[in-house]
Amino acid sequence: MEPFDALTEEDKKIIFKYIQTYANATPCDLKQVLEQWNKNKRTLFKAFGKQLRVVIPFEYSLEDYVIRQKLSQIYCTVNRPYYIRDKHNETSTELCIDCAYNPFLDDVFHYFLDMINIYKYCGFEDLDNFRKLFRYKTIQQGIVDVSYTFHCTDDKLAIVSGTKIMKAIQKILKFYKYPNMNLFEDFRNAISNITSLTKVTQNLVLSIHPIDYMTMSDNNCDWHSCMNWMSNGGYSTGTIEMLNSNMVVVAYLESDKKFYPFAKIDGYQDLTVPNKSWRVLLYVHKQIIATGKQYPNRRDIAAMAAMTNMRLLVEKNLKWKYQYIDQDYNDLIHIYSNENFSYNKGCNRNPNARNCYNKLRHSIYIYTNVMYNDLIEDHDYGYVCCRNYVEKSLALNASGPMTCMCCGKIVPRREARDQDSSVKICPDCYKYHTCRTCNRTDINERTYMVPVGDSGRLRRHCMHCIMNNFYYNPNNQHFYDFNDVRYDYYPLYIEHEDILDEFVLYAKQAGIVGAEHWFGVPSLNRETDFVEKFAIDNQSWIGWITNVNYRDLVSKGVVKIDQVIEIEGSSFLYSTISEDNYKKYKDRFGNFISTKSMKEGEVDELLDTLRDQRLQS
Repeated sequence: MEPFDALTEEDKKIIFKYIQTYANATPCDLKQVLEQWNKNKRTLFKAFGKQLRVVIPFEYSLEDYVIRQKLSQIYCTVNRPYYIRDKHNETSTELCIDCAYNPFLDDVFHYFLDMINIYKYCGFEDLDNFRKLFRYKTIQQGIVDVSYTFHCTDDKLAIVSGTKIMKAIQKILKFYKYPNMNLFEDFRNAISNITSLTKVTQNLVLSIHPIDYMTMSDNNCDWHSCMNWMSNGGYSTGTIEMLNSNMVVVAYLESDKKFYPFAKIDGYQDLTVPNKSWRVLLYVHKQIIATGKQYPNRRDIAAMAAMTNMRLLVEKNLKWKYQYIDQDYNDLIHIYSNENFSYNKGCNRNPNARNCYNKLRHSIYIYTNVMYNDLIEDHDYGYVCCRNYVEKSLALNASGPMTCMCCGKIVPRREARDQDSSVKICPDCYKYHTCRTCNRTDINERTYMVPVGDSGRLRRHCMHCIMNNFYYNPNNQHFYDFNDVRYDYYPLYIEHEDILDEFVLYAKQAGIVGAEHWFGVPSLNRETDFVEKFAIDNQSWIGWITNVNYRDLVSKGVVKIDQVIEIEGSSFLYSTISEDNYKKYKDRFGNFISTKSMKEGEVDELLDTLRDQRLQS
């Protein structure tokens, strides 16, 4: 049985749609695209007992830095997080006023500032003491560790050491007559939900399933990394190397919360993938099992459990044994460039690494190709391993081949390095099968070289985009993008400046985005150079308006139009535009044909004819 045979039909449907949606590529054949994965994961598939996932029920106590990260999410509810830190990446443990984005924290600190600056009820010392109550250690231990005295005009409030933290904060708020106690109650309940947790039970999953590599940083658990596909992360191509690697396993804690990556796509809304609240990569070789960097935070207990269970699997099913268990992995601590190491294979002995048993142990180096290598790039981290003694230094490439998600072809390493680290298709598929309008790649769908604009520059487009985004000019046999020509918009000429404010106000109300930028003195550049050609004098104002909005404006009497001229079914509105300018407009745009009005067969035949003409010339 091969790994590909273990995929269910639903698995294949999810993988296909995930590639199509988030790699902008339609796989020509899923088995071909996953060929390298199927080949290189055979040993690990055997280690897993012919399964793609091994699920282990896992109960653990929340570690301090997990609670800290959860508190950070409460303290800051927008995408500019304030992280409460202590021993890890230590900085300040106090909550800064300008970093508080929780509704309660934001409101209460501004209330304090008003009392200080406007009403003079208290001083900055009181504010500083109040802030100290929100330190991580104070919240975590649940009591005030130092006595404080707060002042309000001539009154005083003493908070003694040992008072429960939420009771102390509540007393202070009542002392200062804080009006929005409902915000405080919401904050207290959120804090209580975290600090009351003692043990958590989740599934710890070891996986070689393709979708778990593709979604290793995609989830709805409020975290992501540079390897995510959904936001086209800067190193997301590296996940393909991990997918095709013969030694990389994804380990993660699965959230009870469902993850629907296709929630907005008809027919796929109910499909789910495992939702990863935490994950780590395991590097598995007969000489070593090492943990990578944990995301989004360190849960060392979970990482150790993942490595231990992986070791038991390979001992049972592959008969691999390791001499030294649960060791620190520091073999790469003296190397600072993954790129330099992977090119030069610099396997010198590491004199600074802590040895497992004596000073003569040689190093085991783990490096990658395009994939971001946390083991080298992030030294301030606790990596652990199970390992054997090796006679000489050993270099292990954790990257499998980079393969195209459209055709399945292997992309040579240098080509993979040269292209964008978020591109998941090969250069040939991009060159010959990628539409330059929608950026989708489909090897089974024909694309066309289209002469675009006045220059006639050839650009590749799919038939769907050609039929919905272009005009054809039979005079020069070129195609023009709707957004460039704006032939489906009315050029609108306003004669007097005194109606401009009224016109812009109505345009905004009518939903014309950026209306204040569309209308102004004619000498300023607008959406296209064409607008400037119709600037007649400084008393004229001109812009673009859709047919529906134009009718509304005229019916309300906001705009006066002297004359309407029909050109190929569209109305050209003008007041005092000269005949010469009108002639230029008609010569350039009067014969344009919308591809929407043509049949697909006509456009296909036209493009083939133009191609044949180019070949003959």
